[in-house]
Amino acid sequence: MMTRLQSFIEKHLGQGVKVENALLLTGGASQETWRIDVEHNSIQTAYCLRRAKDSESEQALDLGGVGLMVEAELIQAAHRVGVKAPQIVALISAEDDLGIGFLMQWLDGETLGHKIARAPEFASIRPELARQCGEQLALIHSMDTQPFLQAGSLQKMASVDFVQQTYNQYLSLNVQQPMLDYTARYLLENAPKQHDYVLNHGDFRSGNLMVDPTIGISAVLDWELASIADPAKDLAWLCVNSWRFGCNEFVVGGFGDLDDLLTAYNANSGRNISADDIHYWMVFGSFWWSVCCLSMGNTYKTGVNTSLERPIIGRRASEGQLDCVNLLLPQGFEIIPDEQNQALLPTDAELAEALQAHLKDNVAPLLNGKDKFLVQVAANAAGILARSARFNATAANQANNRLQALLGDCEPQEDLNAKLCEHIRGGLIDLDNLALQAHLRATVEAQVLIDQPQYVEFSKRGAK
Repeated sequence: MMTRLQSFIEKHLGQGVKVENALLLTGGASQETWRIDVEHNSIQTAYCLRRAKDSESEQALDLGGVGLMVEAELIQAAHRVGVKAPQIVALISAEDDLGIGFLMQWLDGETLGHKIARAPEFASIRPELARQCGEQLALIHSMDTQPFLQAGSLQKMASVDFVQQTYNQYLSLNVQQPMLDYTARYLLENAPKQHDYVLNHGDFRSGNLMVDPTIGISAVLDWELASIADPAKDLAWLCVNSWRFGCNEFVVGGFGDLDDLLTAYNANSGRNISADDIHYWMVFGSFWWSVCCLSMGNTYKTGVNTSLERPIIGRRASEGQLDCVNLLLPQGFEIIPDEQNQALLPTDAELAEALQAHLKDNVAPLLNGKDKFLVQVAANAAGILARSARFNATAANQANNRLQALLGDCEPQEDLNAKLCEHIRGGLIDLDNLALQAHLRATVEAQVLIDQPQYVEFSKRGAK
């Protein structure tokens, strides 16, 4: 690849420009991100190369992305209207034999959401970030949608169609998650009036924003989920609880206030997006994220992607469901008692906990890079097994009792769960039914306690 890369660099940056280093930063089955360091006349410059290995892999994006060539067009269009987007330097062509993608300027800044929300060096700029986000989104929503509509490269979708598309994706997985059926029905029955159709970034959130501790937002990254949709959808995604990184008191990305975001956005866009609009789309965002986690977990079950990360991501589906619970059915949180049999021999939970501790404390520190990351993922999996051994039997028994009382039936729990989903989908049970709400809340809370108890700790206070 280095020979082809050198030819590509000389073609676009000029003869005598030498590739000093090419470092793969992230890479998966479909896309890769590289840092390319070049030297010319003793001056070193860094660039970012985004590429898909071939057209077939570019289409195999997990979440329905637009593809790298459309993403390049979006970044160029955003740059022209003043969005803080990287400058595209060159597009990869077929004759370059590097796949599909583009070269763009390298920008420095922090993208890790938990650092932006928590690190001391960002303390002085954090109060400004919500306002800056509103300003950037107003610019993005001013972008001309016609070129993308004419080319058919972006979907134009009404609010209710986004909900139905996501719900259909969930139904196709054939898993019974009553809280997702409840949330889908709520969203379909309470869809707000469409404001207008604007170019949505689609994934504007902490983690896809590059932030400098002195100036704030330095770049808006990762445009592959762009569409043409209601502007409130983009604003609310930034506020979804999963992207607050534990700083739940700050609705916007874990760093800012909703009033600051909306005031800046409305002043710069001429629109009047309200907190009620944001609430609806936060529910949708949590619903969408839960379905996406289930979909990624399903790729492991079907053998499409057998990476250790996939089943762990699949278990994060309960995270989005807990956020839906807190947004739609807010109540207190009750911890399930640990009723693990206290046998003389170590219990299943204790064995799994010992494995988790060994991987985390003894193996991971010896490794670096992706190997270390995968061992940490394995330790996380062992922790899930341990908590399941401790709490699952009690949680299942409690859920079965609630289902029998709710449905007036004594069938096996799996059948009762499926029947409840059918009742919700068919409108045979009212969404205001208090027994239904209590069951959904308790079921989701129990699952998150097993899957991701740290998420419970900051989510149980309620997603605003």
